[in-house]
Amino acid sequence: MPILLPEDIREAFDGYAGVTDDRLLLYIGMAEGLAGKACRRDLPEAAHDDYFTILSAVGTIHLPHTPVVAVTHVYEDASGTLPTELASDDYVVEAEKGFLHRAPFGSSWYPGTRAVRVVWTAGYTRTTCPVELKAPLLALTAWTLSRLGGLGISSESADGASVTYEGPLVDGMPPAMRSALQSFVRYGRTGA
Repeated sequence: MPILLPEDIREAFDGYAGVTDDRLLLYIGMAEGLAGKACRRDLPEAAHDDYFTILSAVGTIHLPHTPVVAVTHVYEDASGTLPTELASDDYVVEAEKGFLHRAPFGSSWYPGTRAVRVVWTAGYTRTTCPVELKAPLLALTAWTLSRLGGLGISSESADGASVTYEGPLVDGMPPAMRSALQSFVRYGRTGA
């Protein structure tokens, strides 16, 4: 489900009252996809079911999407014949950072290829999205709606009128919009 809804666009910007919900949802999806790519993670809340390869004695798995909303199942020896589901007190979640720590402190995850399976939910909803992310998403959606036909054009003129678009795009969007997303970029490893 998208973070933004058509009514969010209509409330924030004049001129979209006559645009259908389907069209607005299409452009919201495009904008949220561009933002997610720039931030190196999925932004809308979604369920995940991932396997992690543990190469050595490590106590932390880096989940690739944040914030972590819930971890519903964790299995060790996940690719083996008898995977073991861990109790919730066998691990600790750092939701904002996306860290899954083996408990108690100092313990390590079961080693091996696809050794740990994590079933979890991460991302933002309309109600949990911080304003620092919502504002750039709104602006990126409006920009996508208004500029899609002119991507790659630095300037054009017709009948004496001239229009200049913002300079080269960064991650498929104007640099100012990309900068507004900077604090949400996910750095570092995405697996254990």
